[in-house]
Amino acid sequence: MRRRRPRSRRRLALAIAALALLATAAASRVHATAVTEAPLTPQRVLLVGNSYTRFNMMPHLLARLSEEVPGARPLAVEAEARPGRTLRMHWRDGRALALIRSGGFEQVVLQDHSMRTVDRPAEFAEYVARFTQEIQARSGRVVLYATWPRHPTARLYRQHPWLRSFDQMAEQVDAAYRGAAENSAAALAPVGPAFERALLSYPQLALYRNDATHPSMAGSFLAACVLYGTLSGVDPTRSSYVPYELAPADAELIKRIAAETLAARARTP
Repeated sequence: MRRRRPRSRRRLALAIAALALLATAAASRVHATAVTEAPLTPQRVLLVGNSYTRFNMMPHLLARLSEEVPGARPLAVEAEARPGRTLRMHWRDGRALALIRSGGFEQVVLQDHSMRTVDRPAEFAEYVARFTQEIQARSGRVVLYATWPRHPTARLYRQHPWLRSFDQMAEQVDAAYRGAAENSAAALAPVGPAFERALLSYPQLALYRNDATHPSMAGSFLAACVLYGTLSGVDPTRSSYVPYELAPADAELIKRIAAETLAARARTP
């Protein structure tokens, strides 16, 4: 006749087994949490432009927007932006090219002088194509930063040989950037159309400085929001970032304008 194992020994064995199971489950949870919370590798982005890119530390605004989106990959933003520069000037001085050729940038944003698409559209198209070839040769994605028209009150419309209105400039600039994006297989960041939408629907937002051409902080933040949505594919309203220079209500409105503009462009053939 077999002797029965004492109950105390049986209970002890069960308790040890239960503790082992709990330890295994806890280790699995710790591992899963570590994997989930591991920081995402930033995406390197280069901005090539002029004061429309540089003003109000717009590259910094873009980076900060990306850092405040839960679960989204942040952007590590660098810029080669000097006042008055055209893409032709950037090509000739070689600084932007050297950065592009150094490799490592997943996306490069190109912004030409605000009047090149009006006064010298062929030059604009030529240098977009030149930069695009260099960028795509290094497996980078090209993004064109479509600029905005001068404010409706700008003296430009009274002094230019043939450009007479905000609407006329908007049409010219937009057509040039759309054509260049199509010809270069580049993405298009519709910053100019976002300005148009804001001026039409939310005139209380002061997007321009007193010179009627350069962006205010609100204008630069709108540009950053449109660029962020284009670069990341993420709705800019998901970011909780608000620049301290802007009222929170204005910042949220600007994000919404950017999101609406991006959505409208996505529906346009």
